[in-house]
Amino acid sequence: MMMNNMKANSKTKIAYLILLSTGCLVCIGRLDALTPQEISGMQPHRAPTPGLTAEDIESGWLSLFDGESLFGWRAESEANWEIDQGAVRVSSGEPGLLRTTTQFDHFDLRLEFRAAANTNSGVFIHSSPNPTDPTVDCYEVNIARADISPFPTGSIVGRHRASNSDLNTEQWSSMRIVTEDARIRCWVNGELVTDYRDERPQGPLGKGYIGLQFNSGKVEFRNLRLLPLSLQPIPLTKDLAAWNTDLAMESEFSVTDQGELQIRGGRGQL
Repeated sequence: MMMNNMKANSKTKIAYLILLSTGCLVCIGRLDALTPQEISGMQPHRAPTPGLTAEDIESGWLSLFDGESLFGWRAESEANWEIDQGAVRVSSGEPGLLRTTTQFDHFDLRLEFRAAANTNSGVFIHSSPNPTDPTVDCYEVNIARADISPFPTGSIVGRHRASNSDLNTEQWSSMRIVTEDARIRCWVNGELVTDYRDERPQGPLGKGYIGLQFNSGKVEFRNLRLLPLSLQPIPLTKDLAAWNTDLAMESEFSVTDQGELQIRGGRGQL
């Protein structure tokens, strides 16, 4: 809910707004008969954004993990996922994914991880909720030592073996994954270890979930952030031509001369 720079008289109705990941702007309620002094005292709620600066947020980066809860994530197996000191970790239970509840297409994904010496884990991208074959229904960017897996950290399991990427298992390491059309690149601690093109006849995988895998051994993740690379801005013109107003219901949507979206009335969607 954002309530900045609002001007109103005692008859003004202020809407509570939610911008959904689907691009739908929803008005879910209102506050009636607030004075200008009450309105000016309202402060916007800022969700935690670990790993992001104000400049990152302005540039379009998203924080996937708030460091405090599993909001936006869903466990697909019975594993002991837990949060400690701003990181999400797992060490035992049924193999499976902790995945996002939102699907993503092309992106720049950055995160930090720490894995025990015997760990075999990974970051799944363009994935189904419960992938069964990393060569078919996901791309699995592996996290494992070379003596644990034939696909060491940064490899795409079943598709591409990374160059040397042995890790110090006592320290946090960084990973960056960039997907653009059929090309997937992965950096580990700043070093490019994978540059892969999916040139199969059926073409590359489309949008899918991002998953953190528990397979074996303890692994921790933190500072997960993502920059979408395939989004286009939605024009905000006075006629709202690029928006669907079929579900406006009680809401009245308009655009001011300053290019700001104004909502009056009650519940509705844009």
